[in-house]
Amino acid sequence: MFRVRLIPIALILLSGCELQPLPSTPAQASQPSPSPAIPIEPSPPLAAPVAPTHPRTPIARASKDLPQCPGIRIRRPAGSNCYGILPTACGADKAKAYIGRTANPATRQQVAKTTGTASIRWIKPGEAVIENMDPSRLNMMLGERGQITLADCH
Repeated sequence: MFRVRLIPIALILLSGCELQPLPSTPAQASQPSPSPAIPIEPSPPLAAPVAPTHPRTPIARASKDLPQCPGIRIRRPAGSNCYGILPTACGADKAKAYIGRTANPATRQQVAKTTGTASIRWIKPGEAVIENMDPSRLNMMLGERGQITLADCH
């Protein structure tokens, strides 16, 4: 029953006709309805906003910045890796003392204790690595014979 009432109302609204209130008493039925004094015109449709084009902003560089890495356009402070992360962010500066050692369980414990880093990723040669950036994670790259070749943050 509710749907039956909505369909005629929707048709009236879509056709552009105005709805007139129904008189509640017979006295109101004899009086004409007042017309609006000011005609209401529909507003023009809005145009889609257009973003202004800007020239590409060059990366601000300081005198001690390192050159950019291939395919990565960021400002690299001196001593940072290609992602602009300093080795102190994950303890790579302390882990560099272990480069050249074999990554056996004892060495791995010493690296964890020395760096104080909760997250260390040991990456073997050819191993697939998810490149989710985490500046606080220490990445220890291993060589073919299991020796530590690189300590880096990312």
